[in-house]
Amino acid sequence: MLPLETLERIAIHVHRRDILCCLTVCREWYFVFLPCLYRSIEISNNANAWHAIQHHQDSLCHNVHELLLDDGLLSLDEINAVRTYCPNLVSIYFCWWRPPLLSTLLSMASPSAQLTAMEESIVSTVTFESPVPALRALCGKHIRQLTLSCLSWEPAYIYNMPTGSDFDDWLRRILGLTPCLQYLALENVLPSLDIRHVEIIHASCPDLVDFVSAGPARIMYTRASTSVVPKMRSLRLVYAGGWNEAAGSWLKYASYCYPNLETLYLENASGNPTWFSYTSSVSHSLAFPQLKQAHLIRLDLDYNTVYAIQSQAPRLYDLSIDDRCCWLSSSGFDQTSAMNRFNDFIVRVQDRVLRLRLSLPEVYPSLSAFRSCTKLRDLSLKSSESVVIDLRVLLDGLHALKRLSLTHADLIDQVLWASTQSPIARLELDQVKLTSDGIKSILMHCHQIDQLIATQCFWYHTSMYTPIGVQMELPQRHFYFIQINSQRLVWAVSTYVTAWDPIQVYGLTSPECQERWLNIATRSDNNKKSLTGSIVELQPDTMKTVLKMSYADILKKSASCHYTTVDGYKTGGYMTISYSSVSKLVINGEPIAV
Repeated sequence: MLPLETLERIAIHVHRRDILCCLTVCREWYFVFLPCLYRSIEISNNANAWHAIQHHQDSLCHNVHELLLDDGLLSLDEINAVRTYCPNLVSIYFCWWRPPLLSTLLSMASPSAQLTAMEESIVSTVTFESPVPALRALCGKHIRQLTLSCLSWEPAYIYNMPTGSDFDDWLRRILGLTPCLQYLALENVLPSLDIRHVEIIHASCPDLVDFVSAGPARIMYTRASTSVVPKMRSLRLVYAGGWNEAAGSWLKYASYCYPNLETLYLENASGNPTWFSYTSSVSHSLAFPQLKQAHLIRLDLDYNTVYAIQSQAPRLYDLSIDDRCCWLSSSGFDQTSAMNRFNDFIVRVQDRVLRLRLSLPEVYPSLSAFRSCTKLRDLSLKSSESVVIDLRVLLDGLHALKRLSLTHADLIDQVLWASTQSPIARLELDQVKLTSDGIKSILMHCHQIDQLIATQCFWYHTSMYTPIGVQMELPQRHFYFIQINSQRLVWAVSTYVTAWDPIQVYGLTSPECQERWLNIATRSDNNKKSLTGSIVELQPDTMKTVLKMSYADILKKSASCHYTTVDGYKTGGYMTISYSSVSKLVINGEPIAV
């Protein structure tokens, strides 16, 4: 048995789900891990811990460090009680619904009087039109982390903001309640972010180290700022518009005002290009002496700026450039110029960069330049279209690579015929074109791969008379993690290409268990990444006819059929997975017992 002091240190880092298992081990573990279960509590529509706080106010509530509170569940008196019961509270996540009244008041040039009167009038109600009353009851100098999340903004107000609207006084009232903040996150709170808001935040919270702001409208830079904030270490801004006017100014601001910045994350949340090019004077004025991580997403930077960021950051080890326009020349799109700029950038990548994520130019990329990245451990390549990737060049040239992620790549003709010395252990494929023989050869000849994640991949067949299925045969070795999500069969027959509906029928075979057939329904959420399904066991006899079917047989039933049926379920064909040893298998979001 471990000493209690050691066990208590371990318990702090254990995930909440695992704590529940630890509680059942023995009586001693129960009393060690139970306080950790109360380090973070939630009072929301999903989990309301208010009654637990009332019953354990003396024994366990002093362990509470983090509170997640939804608007409308507690009155001000009850919120005051939470503050009394939990004296060691240091982190608050407050989520509320912004009603039309507050939007109207904040749109005024001087809303302070009306808004203050409205906030002061809230005494017995539990639905707040502003987070100020609840924060006044909870916050103080003891709070170090604050996250405010607003659930809604009126679309008409977001995109037609009057010129006189500002949040200055309102923002000062909120942050005046938490002067010792070190972490501040504003999610959908400031629909548009201006530099003056950041100045108010730093003036109200002089100890701030980490700042996050995300909103549905625009990012702006209406005036220059020369105040240096040496304590800032991390800046994350996610907005849908305004980058074409303000991105260069925000980069210069971060470079000058945050000399000790370690993490920089700027994202154009709209997903649409800004088509903005910086002038050479901007790129030459950038310097990030302490920057370690830089993530620049869909800002359409020019080549000089991209190169300046990575060359003027001597401690940079994590670089993400999700931006294909940076390879374009000033005269427009030229394939030769784009390829030369891409290769030139790769050759100049410093040895200190261990994690690199890049968007590929829209041409056939010659990846031989990656041979110079001798210390690269994590590589992600993304393309807007399916670009043919010479996988052998990456596997043979990157001798330190542990993780490889490919998005929108074409691996149809990638069949490895000999073993490689690549140390790659994790392979992630997203919307990649594959064949059964290709993935089999990759897994067979890359002996270190023990984790495979395939999401929304396309498995190509070129004959109408092949079975309507995919065979994925894992080599005879142990795999730690296999995840298969929303795979599709594609029939590239003659002069046309047809993609079927996502595969729902999966067959599992291994030496230790009998053949199993599962129907796992797929359903995508809004971002088409998270998949959920329900598992239905199928009798092997029901698959005998399906296994003999070909694409030609399906077409005889209906010329437009993109699926077949098994036991009444519509499926997009089937996939068989043969394995000898797998620790964890997930199919369409569902863990499968192996």
